Amino acid sequence: MARTSRARVKIIQMMKDLGNLTTADIFDYLNDRSSPYSMRHGVTTNSLNNVLGKEQVFVKLVDHTSEEAPQMVGIKGDRYRISMWGLNATLLRQYPELEDQGTNSWKLLAES
Repeated sequence: MARTSRARVKIIQMMKDLGNLTTADIFDYLNDRSSPYSMRHGVTTNSLNNVLGKEQVFVKLVDHTSEEAPQMVGIKGDRYRISMWGLNATLLRQYPELEDQGTNSWKLLAES
């Protein structure tokens, strides 16, 4: 069971409960030990971006290059834009086993 599979399942659960989220919100929920969606050792921004970008169950609703993208304020006070993510509900209804940690999503979607 790979760490990315656990992250995929946690993010799916999180988005089902909370709706569409920004990359920063997802990162915070996965790394916050008091969150019901936390992962034992957390997640890095690189692995989170790989999961969100490569898993077909996640859809980028607003790109960080868009004018409508949510803005964050950095430590130094500079502003930057972040992406907004949602679930591909059609794909999730078609393949409910994507919510299982033991499922290899690449094999599952390649077979169809």
